Amino acid sequence: MKGRWILTTVFVGLGALVAFSPTQADGDNNNHGDTFIVDVLVDVSTFTGPGQPFHVQGPIYPAGTFDVDNCMPTVAAIGFYHCWGHVPLTGGPGVVSQEFDFMGWGKIEAQGREGPGATLAVVGGTETFRNARGERLFVAQRLCPGSPGPGQAGAQSALTVEFDLIGAPVARQ
Repeated sequence: MKGRWILTTVFVGLGALVAFSPTQADGDNNNHGDTFIVDVLVDVSTFTGPGQPFHVQGPIYPAGTFDVDNCMPTVAAIGFYHCWGHVPLTGGPGVVSQEFDFMGWGKIEAQGREGPGATLAVVGGTETFRNARGERLFVAQRLCPGSPGPGQAGAQSALTVEFDLIGAPVARQ
C-alpha cells in the first residue's frame, strides 16, 4: 500500500517540532513505500563546476513553503541539507552523496548519479529513519529569481525532492 507522509510543523516556544503522520494515498502499489516531499534552499555559491569536487548546503523546509517569486520560505526550517560530489568535465550527471538532517528527528543518507530526473538510493538513516530504505527522487530545481549563476557569491537554488521510503519510521521515545 502506498502512503504519503505529511510534514506538519508545530511551533512550541522558540523551537519547532516536526511530526511525520501517514495518510492514505489513492491506489495500491506494492512497488512503493511511504512518501514525503521537501524543499531545500541550496547555497550554490560554493559549486565549483565540472571537473571539480563540490559541496553545497542549505536549510530544508516542508514542501510548498517557498514564495515562488523570490525563494523566500514562509515557515521555519525543519532541517539542513549537505551535498558533496563530483561532476565530470564532459558534463552530464555527477556522482553525489547527500545528507538530509531533520533537526533531532534523524538523518536520511542518499547516494548516486545526480541530474534532472535522477533517482538516488536511500542508503540509510538514523533515529526516526533508522529502518528506512528506498529512493530519493529529483522533482524540480530552479535558480532563484535574481540569483547569480552557480559558483558566484549569493547564488541560491530551490530544490524539491521526494522520498519514497520502505520501512516505517520508528516512533520517538
